Amino acid sequence: MEEIIELEEIIEASVRRSTEAEALREIIRLVLNVDVKLDKTRRRETVNAKMVYAKILRNNNWTLKYIGRSIEKDHTTIIHYLKSMEGYMKSDINLVKSFNRVYEEFCIDNDPLYYASSDDIKRELISLRIKNKKLELSNEKLLLENKDIERLKSITNLIKQKTPSGVEHIIYSKMLNFFDEVYNL
Repeated sequence: MEEIIELEEIIEASVRRSTEAEALREIIRLVLNVDVKLDKTRRRETVNAKMVYAKILRNNNWTLKYIGRSIEKDHTTIIHYLKSMEGYMKSDINLVKSFNRVYEEFCIDNDPLYYASSDDIKRELISLRIKNKKLELSNEKLLLENKDIERLKSITNLIKQKTPSGVEHIIYSKMLNFFDEVYNL
């Protein structure tokens, strides 16, 4: 039974990855006017688009092998793209602009929630509910502490104003004596 669940999770992750790759390819097609999977030319625009594609997916922790498979390239070609990208990003302003436009569309505006499975969403929801409950309890505790602090604020401020630095121990001792006398301890 565990093997079936693991296999389902692997298939689900693969489908999510495939959908994510398709989304990135579509963004690149719209923004850079290049289909990184189908365009086999060696034009600078095509190669740049493929480097952008590889860099973004690699930044999202994709393996070299999977990136390569998704655009029908060998993993060594992806290594070459990534190494070349580092150098070109220092000198090619157009490549930097292209990367930034695609990155913004894919990584910033493209919510990963779209690729999450219903089980992932349920797990995340449960986790967020637990965190929310802990925060509510913590907030209630802080509100109670704040009420106590507010109640004693004028006394605390008086002590701060009237206690010179270095004599705190004397004031503390006198306050203990005062409270002992007031409450007959």
